[in-house]
Amino acid sequence: MTIKVDLLPTEKKSFGIDPAMIVMFLLIIGAAAGMLLYSQSLTSKIETEEARIEVINQEIKQIETKLPRVEEMKNRIVSLKREIKMIKSLVHDPLRYANLLQEVAILLPENVFLDSLSIDPRSRTVKISGTAAEVAGRLPLATVAQLMRNFNDSAYFRSSTLSATSETTIPPNGTRAFSFGLDINYDEEKAATEPPTGMGQGSVPTEDLEALKKETEGDDDLDALEDDLSTPDDSASPAASASPAAE
Repeated sequence: MTIKVDLLPTEKKSFGIDPAMIVMFLLIIGAAAGMLLYSQSLTSKIETEEARIEVINQEIKQIETKLPRVEEMKNRIVSLKREIKMIKSLVHDPLRYANLLQEVAILLPENVFLDSLSIDPRSRTVKISGTAAEVAGRLPLATVAQLMRNFNDSAYFRSSTLSATSETTIPPNGTRAFSFGLDINYDEEKAATEPPTGMGQGSVPTEDLEALKKETEGDDDLDALEDDLSTPDDSASPAASASPAAE
């Protein structure tokens, strides 16, 4: 029987590192580094956006401080445009009002005396008040009705409305008369561009009262005047003695 004895020194086992662990460790370190860099990038972007927001807030504050001034400038521009329009219209206004006054003078019957006359350019209305006297057979009511027809037939005026009427007398002789008020719309374009026409027929002269009654039968204007007079009207104004005025 043979016995073998190994007299060589025993080889020591060294501690080994698993390569997989090394790879995992490196991946963890890389991921951490990547997350750190991404976090820094996000922080930088957030700071940039916050800076932009602050700039925008400052601009908003500046705009808010300028808004009243902007509104004031807008209002001023509107006012200037209105003034420019008014100035342009003034070029025709003197002629327009001169034509209107001349047309009214042409249309008035001889036995009508004006107490007041006003022109309202905003509503394009002429308001007149006066007295129609019974002179030489010219009946006051027929005269007022004729005056309304004169305005309706004129190229300048559209419609005339009787606003008030009442019977009165004119001193010193106590002449029978009727005071009246008329509201008449006018065409500002024609008044500024066309000459006065005077399409009315003037007063209603007649010595024959019966003939005048026959002539005025069926006259709507005259019938309306008679209806007004037959019904008491608290708003009817007494005869005025003021001098003619134009506004």
